[in-house]
Amino acid sequence: PDNGRVGYTFMGAGAHIGGAAVDENGEPYLFGASGRSIVERRTIVVGDYAADDSFEHVPELDRAVRDDGIRSLAITPLIAEDELLGVLQVGSGEVDAFGPDQVGLAEALAHQAAIAIHNSRLIQALERSSEEIRRRAAAEQALRRIATRITAIRDPIELLQQVTDAGRRLLNGERSQLDIVDPASGLIRWTTASGDGPFGGDLPGTSAGVIAEVGINRAAIDARSVVRTGDYLTDERIHHLPESDEFVARTGIRSVLAAPLMSDADLLGIMKVATTRADAWDTKTRR
Repeated sequence: PDNGRVGYTFMGAGAHIGGAAVDENGEPYLFGASGRSIVERRTIVVGDYAADDSFEHVPELDRAVRDDGIRSLAITPLIAEDELLGVLQVGSGEVDAFGPDQVGLAEALAHQAAIAIHNSRLIQALERSSEEIRRRAAAEQALRRIATRITAIRDPIELLQQVTDAGRRLLNGERSQLDIVDPASGLIRWTTASGDGPFGGDLPGTSAGVIAEVGINRAAIDARSVVRTGDYLTDERIHHLPESDEFVARTGIRSVLAAPLMSDADLLGIMKVATTRADAWDTKTRR
């Protein structure tokens, strides 16, 4: 109809047309006319929304429909490969506005839209996979180049500095730090760091040595594997120290990744990389 409206709502989009099909968290509503269409996975035609008692009414959705001036609705789910992708809603200010021809057209459009969305997601998944392959290949090439350079280094401190610099570069961090355990005292000491400006140098007190189980070190030691945090200051797994937290707050660091350096059962040190980006690394980065 000339005075109608069309709503095309993806699951997770949070759009509104005569009542939302999804909530603010992207979960589909299972009430209202759209909820009935989602539950029954079929087209629902409403001739007079306010008077129709075939679905559950809620005040918020009824108010949205009324404010939009909607009387009739034709709602059809978007389904591809048995997956619910969204709903197509067509609304009109007229009562009983949608007959079989209009409903058939809406269903045809919904079918084509579902195919397009499904194909688009397949293409996006393929692109992500290709990008991940390229990223891993580039990282492996960089690691081989680094290994070649490192094998030629005879000075231990220079070697550790090269490793620290490489860690920051490969993980695109603002700072990296390598702490080594002193076998005599068991304390962990700052050895090398990589970073520009305020991100460089040692943390307060770490060059003199501290117990290993502090900061994010504790989580990495307990896990005996790489540990990451997307927001250092709010992460309860971390044994927070005032000095370290002050440095993190001052530099704006959010994400930190810590990798324990193990020899059999012995802890040799901790390699850490930090960035101001929140949630910077995923499980693939850990590997």
